[in-house]
Amino acid sequence: MFVNLNFIFVAFVFVLVVSCDNDDYGGLGKSLDQLKGTLSQEQQKQARTIIENPNLTKQEIKDQLKQYFQKLGQPFYSKYQNVSNSFENQIANMTAKAEAIKASLSQPSKSIIDKILSIRKDMSITLAQENAQIKALVQQATPDAKKELEKAESLQQKIW
Repeated sequence: MFVNLNFIFVAFVFVLVVSCDNDDYGGLGKSLDQLKGTLSQEQQKQARTIIENPNLTKQEIKDQLKQYFQKLGQPFYSKYQNVSNSFENQIANMTAKAEAIKASLSQPSKSIIDKILSIRKDMSITLAQENAQIKALVQQATPDAKKELEKAESLQQKIW
């Protein structure tokens, strides 16, 4: 039960954390959905192919999406830039909220959040590797740290 609650917490706080079933591809799928009205089905399919490629690192996905939308030209690239900027702002806001939550936690729990943030910032890994690393980190956490993070998750849901 805790792993599911923790993943809810991590997903809310860190936006891009991949769910256990990998449906959202680190939040990239939802961002792409914002462009649906402007892209043809073929264009959407090609963008999804980039996002869903399990062999690409997060940096490669970011770079290939940027190149793809640049190739499509205007107004597609401008809309992509707007969505990308909005996505980056959401990440910054959620990271700030994570730092605020972290301030009230014990050192072991702070350490877990720091490690999650570090994993999230590592653009040289794939989304599946990111998911596996975070899942392993949660599984290795002490029972006290898990309880504290679960309590923090419950509190942040009431606040936000």
